[in-house]
Amino acid sequence: MILAFELLLFERSLRALLPLTIATSVATALHEVLLSSHPLFPILKAIRPPAAQLPLFAVMGLGIGILVIVLNKGLFLFEAIFSRLPIPQWSHPLVGALGYAAIGLAVPGSLSVGYWAITDAVNNRFLLPAAATLFFAKMLSWWIGLGSSTSGGTLAPMFLVGATMGEMIGIGFAQLFPHAHVQPGAFALVGMGATFGVGARALLTGVVFAAEVTGGFQFLLPLLIATAIAEIVAEIGLSERIMTDKLFRRGYRVDFDSETNPLRMRVASAVMDPIDSPPTDIISFTDRTAVNGSAPKIDHSSFLADALPYLMNPECSRVEVVDDESVVGYLTRIHIDIELRRHASDEIIEPATIKWSRSK
Repeated sequence: MILAFELLLFERSLRALLPLTIATSVATALHEVLLSSHPLFPILKAIRPPAAQLPLFAVMGLGIGILVIVLNKGLFLFEAIFSRLPIPQWSHPLVGALGYAAIGLAVPGSLSVGYWAITDAVNNRFLLPAAATLFFAKMLSWWIGLGSSTSGGTLAPMFLVGATMGEMIGIGFAQLFPHAHVQPGAFALVGMGATFGVGARALLTGVVFAAEVTGGFQFLLPLLIATAIAEIVAEIGLSERIMTDKLFRRGYRVDFDSETNPLRMRVASAVMDPIDSPPTDIISFTDRTAVNGSAPKIDHSSFLADALPYLMNPECSRVEVVDDESVVGYLTRIHIDIELRRHASDEIIEPATIKWSRSK
């Protein structure tokens, strides 16, 4: 559900949240009845990293951030290489499949989706050479597969690459601090969640998903720390991510930053000029004590944004604000301008400081 909100749904509203919540609840219930209620990558031995090891996860976040940059740029590089090959585009998947198979012959573990390897990683079953071999083989085969437009995914490969990377880092910490009782499996779990979350720029998705599929909810704090540090590093080195790069090449840019519309933060009664006060602008009205009955009306509790469609009409100079059918004030384009400028500058702008007149 969080993945949909972070990557797929660009509307944060009840009409988007409720169907998603219902669908997720039904799917979860059916999964437990038809398949299993156990985690996908179960942790066979309870691991709870002590607070003293949290700085190690912050250091690992630096490594994960660099890994995400390498993963993204490597994929973009392989896509560029295949696009320049002097062969028809339809043959790119064939070449990619041959490369993928060649790596698979050398490292058979790279051919699968890697669920077994992820389970082994979070349970401390890898030695450093084995983890390193699978890490490089899977990363290279993933680049070749997606770069050649061969059918393939992103979640499982990034989970596997992140888990083996975390396993290697955990093994390194265990050797550096032999008396700290470092569990490499803990770093494998955090590594896979942070790698996917930062690589796809779905940070909360990576954190929650890694905890859910392993049952390791005790790792939420290490996951958040590593993901935050990795995201800071990735922001420095990347402008686009795996999920948005191709859209950007086609002229579309996905905005991950959700901002509240400033015109939906203020109600009409808080912004309007009361009917018995001097007008905000210097437009001349024939009668300022009586309100023109043909002017559009909005309720006093309506958002300021509700007046905008009327004021965009050049023939409309003001919108009347009513309370129980009685006109209590009016809004003009000046009020819209004031709120937008106040939001942009984070300062209170007095109406008297802005003058706007109708051209003669």
